[in-house]
Amino acid sequence: MAAAARRRVPVLIVGGGPVGLYASSLLSSYGVPSLLVERSAQPSTHPRAHLINTRSMELLRELGVEPQVRAQTPPMSEWRHFRYCSTLLGEQIAAQDHMAGSTWAQLQAASPTEMQHLSQPKLAAILRADATRRAAESGASLLCGYECTLLDQDGTGVRAELRRRPSGGGAGAQAEATAEVVHVEAEDVLGCDGAHSSVRRWLGLPMQGPPPLQHFKSVHFTAPDLWPRLREADQAALARTLALALALALTLTLTLTLTLTLTLTLTLTLALALALALTLTLTLTLTLTLTGGDAVLHLQLGRGGRLRRAQPAAGRVGRAAPLLPRHRGRRRAGRARVRLRHPRVHRRRGNPHPHPHPSPSPSP
Repeated sequence: MAAAARRRVPVLIVGGGPVGLYASSLLSSYGVPSLLVERSAQPSTHPRAHLINTRSMELLRELGVEPQVRAQTPPMSEWRHFRYCSTLLGEQIAAQDHMAGSTWAQLQAASPTEMQHLSQPKLAAILRADATRRAAESGASLLCGYECTLLDQDGTGVRAELRRRPSGGGAGAQAEATAEVVHVEAEDVLGCDGAHSSVRRWLGLPMQGPPPLQHFKSVHFTAPDLWPRLREADQAALARTLALALALALTLTLTLTLTLTLTLTLTLTLALALALALTLTLTLTLTLTLTGGDAVLHLQLGRGGRLRRAQPAAGRVGRAAPLLPRHRGRRRAGRARVRLRHPRVHRRRGNPHPHPHPSPSPSP
């Protein structure tokens, strides 16, 4: 095994995850050779980082690997819900649909692709195959099982030291895979080594923000007979959810129908009340117009016993016209006024007759 090896490349990529592999493929597509170094000799198979958002899918689409990602993604109906259950096959407590609402529809309308559900190891395998294929054309290389232990830069570029990890292994297309230490001179370095980046530490760029808020334990197991039963339980839960939604929809429809009926009834009642009030108002107005003010009939018993109609008080014109023939006999002294406000004539000022027309006086 060689003690040390030297290599000069335009770009050194530290980190062989999805970001580093994408950078290697992208540089190769532009004809720029690069050296990618990854500390793990073998890729991890433990599932993690399972959701690929829309913007990442757009980048993968530009790279040309979108069909491979879609081919390995399960149907959306199997992963769009987060379900909370008492046990794996127990009663479902709650479920949340992450693709419901207007935000998801707007996101789909704004992009030619959509988010996918694919575990990071499977995505990394797709990108690694693409980076390896492009590396053969551009002169790039991938070196696994080595860790970047030193970075130093000056006005001419960056010098890095790659040291083989003691876990054994070292894989790559170049002879550096057999060396214990590899010295690299590069014009640029890309730090793609994740949250615990050594490149960021050497550059003096600490992480900002609060400390870790949660810690998770991930357990990966294989149970071929469990999935059909989970699917049946999921279908039963979906049927119950649909039945509940239908019942709620029917209840809401009935409530709206009753509310609308009550509203229409109240509206019609109010309209009838307003119409009745208007009719009564018009009737009262007409009655007051016909019976009030100067239209009241004034009668007076004048000289000669003739019943006369008096003119209105506001505009008396001429002499009162006689209404009844002159009574024969002795004239009565004084005058009697009769106002016709009702079908009957009231007795006023000593008139002895309750009838509308007084009887003639007896002959002397």
